[in-house]
Amino acid sequence: MVDIDRYMNITEEFIFKGKKLHVKQPSAKATKEIGKLETAMNEDNALDMKCKITQIVLNNNEEGVNFAIEEVEELPFKVQDVIIRKVTEMKVQADNDPN
Repeated sequence: MVDIDRYMNITEEFIFKGKKLHVKQPSAKATKEIGKLETAMNEDNALDMKCKITQIVLNNNEEGVNFAIEEVEELPFKVQDVIIRKVTEMKVQADNDPN
């Protein structure tokens, strides 16, 4: 038996402005949207695209918090990299699960 709920409830916990935020794995829809942004990414728009990807990732949280692009743009790019990497690691773990 495969417990789908187990996979649906995997989150990465972040603390942002003193509040806990439980970011979920990207849905298939979000993954497609991120893929389109990555495909459209070039030298001229890379920073904007990274902000949009970070926004998609952060807005997929259990608390229902939605971040405006302006809030994401205030985050250092290193922080955006960490957020994207940690959420990507969740997907890799799920992909490597034998179930």
